[in-house]
Amino acid sequence: MFIVNLCGTDLELPLSDEEMVAVKKEKKTDLFLRREDAVCIKAEYRGVELKEKLPASLWIQEINMLAYVLECMDSEQGHEFLQSIKEIPRMYPGEMLNRALRICPMAAGIPEKSGLIPYYTGENLFQLMAFKRIQDYKRKYPQFQMVKVYAPIKVSLQKKKEAPYQELSKSETLSFAETISSYAKCMDIWSDWSLYIDLLEEQEYLEHGIIYERPDVEIRNNELWAVVILLAQHTFTEEEAMYVRLHLDFDLISCWNECFYEVELPEGHKLCIDVGGCTDMLQQGKGELVLDELELLHLQYQKYEDHIVKKEEFDADFRSDSEYGKTCPVWMELKNDFGKVRIPLPAQQSDVQKSKYLLGNEDEEFLKISIYTPGLSRTDGLCFGRIDLKLFNELAEEVRFMDTETADLLRKIPASGIQRTDQAVAEVIHLLKEIRSGKAGQILGRRKASAADELLRPGEAV
Repeated sequence: MFIVNLCGTDLELPLSDEEMVAVKKEKKTDLFLRREDAVCIKAEYRGVELKEKLPASLWIQEINMLAYVLECMDSEQGHEFLQSIKEIPRMYPGEMLNRALRICPMAAGIPEKSGLIPYYTGENLFQLMAFKRIQDYKRKYPQFQMVKVYAPIKVSLQKKKEAPYQELSKSETLSFAETISSYAKCMDIWSDWSLYIDLLEEQEYLEHGIIYERPDVEIRNNELWAVVILLAQHTFTEEEAMYVRLHLDFDLISCWNECFYEVELPEGHKLCIDVGGCTDMLQQGKGELVLDELELLHLQYQKYEDHIVKKEEFDADFRSDSEYGKTCPVWMELKNDFGKVRIPLPAQQSDVQKSKYLLGNEDEEFLKISIYTPGLSRTDGLCFGRIDLKLFNELAEEVRFMDTETADLLRKIPASGIQRTDQAVAEVIHLLKEIRSGKAGQILGRRKASAADELLRPGEAV
């Protein structure tokens, strides 16, 4: 039994998402916001109290998933888990969760015979809990089902700028299936905690039985169709099916046409994608779709295993920034929806390449790139569109030279108002060098004079 206290409310775990939404509405307490402020009151598993092994403050979602995984274990797995942590005095919740997942991978929808290991990286908990959500829905809704709703799609190609679009044949359209699918996935907002919960709270959807919807394309009878994949509380009646089609036409399909009517292709080409109104509907509850729960899971969450299966050599670091900062004063962080990697600065290009490899060799445009300097607020947590290793290393060298007096002097110098993060870093590097060379007073005087000049300058007419 796991019991945590959050904002004065005791909660027994595990809880489903819908139960957490109910608590959020009744108690005005957000159980989805990522913050480590839940206090563990009880963490008893098979007669063993685990509370003393966990930190004083926790993120409730991590403990919620841990409680669920332990609930899924049989007696043999439970004994193995307790033996694996017996000699460890203190653990991060993520470490304990990973030990549990290794022993009971099916709790995350990974069959034991597959040989794959589900793994919590600190960033992929939403995806890791996908199989739990399906089990929660099946328990609550006896007629829980998946539904596919199809809509015709016309595709035209513009090969030269300002040239007329040429409508593609059905066979020609098939070659652009992957491209069109990638744009459709941009509208899949059910892969983010905040957006997912916002939709889950909208009673309009739940009143008509809709839990989840995801747009995509599908090759069907050698033709490319737009498809919306739904999870539903029950089998739709004819009247409900009509409402669902209208809802998708006026909401999701119209958004699709508005956002991605024209899309850019390499070499200056353009695609015009015109999605028509919804036509066919196939319901699992009527036997029109035959899926087991793992097939349903992979249809709901595309590339599910890519997000949750442990990658070779990747080891999650569950230390907080404040903990990590005690041993490393400056670092770069690379993050995607699978995980994050910290790189101590200064670093080599090989360190960056290794980190990218651990995150799936993603291009920099798909990574969140940040630098952290806990002793220097001006640059702490800045985000960048690309990795400028020379600039980051130069900042790290200057920070390592920085003492308390230098930091105090830097704080007294007004910022120049530069907006771009790379320019902000370059400015801090320049100021630290100037301060070390004894020019702090001159810089401060110039900045104050410049600020006074700005106040005296007459405003321009609008």
